[in-house]
Amino acid sequence: MRCLDAATGKLLWEAPFTGSPSWSRQFPPVVHGNIAIYASGSGEYAPQGTEKAFTFGGKPEVKPDGREVMSWIYSNDNPYYPKDHRPRIWAWDLDTGKVVWEKDFSEYGRGGNDCGIAVMDGKLYYSTFFGYASSQRRRRGLPVENNGITACLDPQTGEVVWLTNKYYVTSKCTLSARDGRIYIGGYNRANEETQDRFVWCLDAKDGSLVWQSDAVTSALNVVTVGKDFIFSNALRG
Repeated sequence: MRCLDAATGKLLWEAPFTGSPSWSRQFPPVVHGNIAIYASGSGEYAPQGTEKAFTFGGKPEVKPDGREVMSWIYSNDNPYYPKDHRPRIWAWDLDTGKVVWEKDFSEYGRGGNDCGIAVMDGKLYYSTFFGYASSQRRRRGLPVENNGITACLDPQTGEVVWLTNKYYVTSKCTLSARDGRIYIGGYNRANEETQDRFVWCLDAKDGSLVWQSDAVTSALNVVTVGKDFIFSNALRG
């Protein structure tokens, strides 16, 4: 994480953190008050992954000791993520670059590479994807209860206000927030029982569903929210 003077480009501070170099996060750091916030997955990465689900292309490179490694660029078609991947959020003091708080959501699932954050009305909203295939996670000894989560946090402290496992980004998409509502989409299907993708609109007060769109090919990058309409774009289909 680097903080630059907006007028001159001078580096004010930098703060290394352990996170993925994924191309899947469609958002910059967000700022609330005197705090800068970013989210990522953390784990082991390499030029090539150890199995197909962890690669972009080519032949997987299996490690002799059996450990799981994610390619730094991968396909986004993820039924699951490596066992050591932890979904994390960091908050830094804008003046000093010191970590104010950190949140680890690995008790809910493995992943964090495909996630999104947004700030609205004094709250931080976070959503991440753990993969659509709960049956495959079960065979691999990974948490099966959640394919993803969306949470509301206090941006000053990291305290969780509410959390839902019913609606979540499904990779390659961040979340949007406007007028008391949250909008989420994604590239993947949400679970292995369907091939459909949707845009979901949630109530920012509690994460409950306001509406679900008709099925879409996918909803990539970000769901753009205007005064009267929302817009999403798709890849393939």
